[in-house]
Amino acid sequence: MTGADEKRRLLLDARGLAGRRTGLGRYVTRLAGGIAALQLDDFALKLLCLPEDKPPAGISSQILSGFYSGAIPNTVKQHLLMPLKLARLHEGIYHYPCLDLPFNGARHVVVTCHDIEPLIAPHLFSRKIVLYYRFFAKRLRVVNNIITVSQKTADDLVEIIGIDRRRIRVIYLGAEEYFHPISDESVLRKLQNKYALPKDYILYVGNTMPHKNLARLILAFSRIHSDFPKVHLVIAGGPDQYRNNVKKIVAENNLNDKVKFLGKIPEEDLPVLYNGCRLFTFPSLYEGFGLPVLEAMACGAPVLASTAGSLPEVVGDAGVLVDPLDVDGIADGISRVLADSSLAGLFSQAGVQRAAVFTWESCARSHLLVYRQILAEAI
Repeated sequence: MTGADEKRRLLLDARGLAGRRTGLGRYVTRLAGGIAALQLDDFALKLLCLPEDKPPAGISSQILSGFYSGAIPNTVKQHLLMPLKLARLHEGIYHYPCLDLPFNGARHVVVTCHDIEPLIAPHLFSRKIVLYYRFFAKRLRVVNNIITVSQKTADDLVEIIGIDRRRIRVIYLGAEEYFHPISDESVLRKLQNKYALPKDYILYVGNTMPHKNLARLILAFSRIHSDFPKVHLVIAGGPDQYRNNVKKIVAENNLNDKVKFLGKIPEEDLPVLYNGCRLFTFPSLYEGFGLPVLEAMACGAPVLASTAGSLPEVVGDAGVLVDPLDVDGIADGISRVLADSSLAGLFSQAGVQRAAVFTWESCARSHLLVYRQILAEAI
């Protein structure tokens, strides 16, 4: 196919996600950019956006307006408004990037399921969220083309929801090119001054929801901080409803002068923050992928992550993997890296090499294989 009129439409639903820094937003934006960069002669990419979205420059978009502008994801209204709109918009492939696929009659539908965590650990979520996930996860049984971002999520869909494994393709995410090692000490010092960072710190980046397991991370830190009195724990991420609970645990363990909370970090500062830490910690109870871990590895930060969820798929043998329920194990893992600079250096080098395998270009190409296979099977 060479003519523009011969291209099949590839409609990527980016409502509420285009240009945003969230995990889903990054997935949609980078996937769209990766596909566009390949200059395809068989697909015409178009993003479905809300008026307030900021689609990447140079990528065609379909802006919902008027009556349909209220079709916001995660609302009942989208399921009332979108079926007719999609019937009018859709030709070719329609790709919805998360679990709550709107009701639609599109023929060739692709859904990305990042995780079904509320069904794995329902005690960590409200009943409303658990019911929400249960409903939409079961709807995946009638979807023929499902993408997951880890083998773990694929296995969960098969074992818990009963999805036919033949309908699932696993495609890993990538890290942006600006996540890389930084050797310029002045850049690191500038960031330290900007945020009043301690010289030696271990780092966590993300929200403070219960499944992130910060309570056990803080308890583990409390057990080792006397052995490493100059090392602080830095927790970076925007405030949420659970942050005060985490701060309470810090206070109860007399760590107020050892734990520093940063607010939301601008994207341009994240690589420097990763580069400056002595160890990046991510002891989550469950992850569908774990982008912060990949970003930290790409920056050369030694990584300690949990054995839960998809994290072993991302880390491989390039970091320390610990049982997230074992406080002593977390503490021992932190101590091992802080006490042995040679071991930290080995993990730093191994992490950079491991992270290089995960690219957005590879992610985009793998998605295109799925799209083409769908259309080929329809002939």
